[in-house]
Amino acid sequence: MTANTIEELQVYQRSLTATDAILAMLQRDTFHDDFDLLRQLSMGARRIPSDIAEGFEQKTDSPFAHYLYIARGAARELCAQLTVAQRRNLISESERGGLQSTTTK
Repeated sequence: MTANTIEELQVYQRSLTATDAILAMLQRDTFHDDFDLLRQLSMGARRIPSDIAEGFEQKTDSPFAHYLYIARGAARELCAQLTVAQRRNLISESERGGLQSTTTK
């Protein structure tokens, strides 16, 4: 089956769901004391669906696959930042686990 629009891709839909959850979490006052972590999480969360969308618009599968690998790397980096947030007691272990499972499946 071929997707005609990016919205048909489950990976894109899930990346948007994870982005929404992370951006909502970053609205907490506790994150405002660690601007660097807030910025990294915010940029990382936005980067994943953007990379998927950019790749989807490529003319062949090979460049699209390249962008998907980039998005996968960004998701792993985001997981590392979520671990930092959890270790700093900015989010709970269950929040981290839930967000990580959303971004890496």
